[in-house]
Amino acid sequence: MANAVPDDEAARAALVWASAELGAPSADRLVARRCGGGTTAAVFVLHDPRDHSRAIAVLKCVRADRGFARECEALRAADGLVEADHCGAPRLLAAAPALRALLMTHVAGADAVDAIARHPSDAIAIWAGAGALRRRLDAVPCGDDDPVAIGDALARRFRVWLGRARTHLPAPLCDAIAARIDTSPFEGHRRVACHRDFDPRNWRVQGHGADLQVACVDFGHARGDHPLTDLVRACVPLQPDAPRVLAFLRGWGRELDARAWACAGQLALLQGLCTATWGRAHQAPEFIAAGDAALQHALAAR
Repeated sequence: MANAVPDDEAARAALVWASAELGAPSADRLVARRCGGGTTAAVFVLHDPRDHSRAIAVLKCVRADRGFARECEALRAADGLVEADHCGAPRLLAAAPALRALLMTHVAGADAVDAIARHPSDAIAIWAGAGALRRRLDAVPCGDDDPVAIGDALARRFRVWLGRARTHLPAPLCDAIAARIDTSPFEGHRRVACHRDFDPRNWRVQGHGADLQVACVDFGHARGDHPLTDLVRACVPLQPDAPRVLAFLRGWGRELDARAWACAGQLALLQGLCTATWGRAHQAPEFIAAGDAALQHALAAR
């Protein structure tokens, strides 16, 4: 396995720090394979110098102070998802604020999209497992001390993204979205701990059939939000009677009433708006397609 030398000085410094934390002989001996992170971070899987097939940790170099602080806090809060028999999330091993670097345990397994492609018969169990993981997230403490009510905060997000969208989306579509916005169902609702990027690509599936377990990674967007946020993020386009949605709800142990579905519909509309707009602003075809599909379904729903 080739060593993916970090492409900037900050990442190289973080790798030296990580090697010391792990007790590696030297940073040069620690095998690092870059595995993503996008524009907000650089992520490296670190492998045992004596056995390159064995991943021992993950190093994440976050670009911004705020993002580093948020993910560090989220990982510490999510420590309760890590159990002796089920590693539901990475465990934070060490943090270096000066380097904006996080060292965490490696969560093994295939992402859920690949796992379902490999074993289609596991699909329902994977969606139910993700719902069960969402149920465990419900136990993570989240002090909702935001003075802005969640409905008002969502209304503001709609205004901001609709303003951006008018540069990128057709005016009739923007008008149709504006006409469907209704944050009244959120009155009195409180924030809970949310992953906020609970996409199947961020789930890790280990095992098969009866031995299947689901974990989640990438807590860079995690913070308090509406309780249905992760359901919507996972299942958009949101179809209440879709087998994956029913499996997720079964694993979560929830039944949604009409008001909850109204909230979910608004969150799906907002997600479609954000995704379609961001995709066009950054010329990202995958995001454009996903956002357009979410908007089409959200606007057609009654």
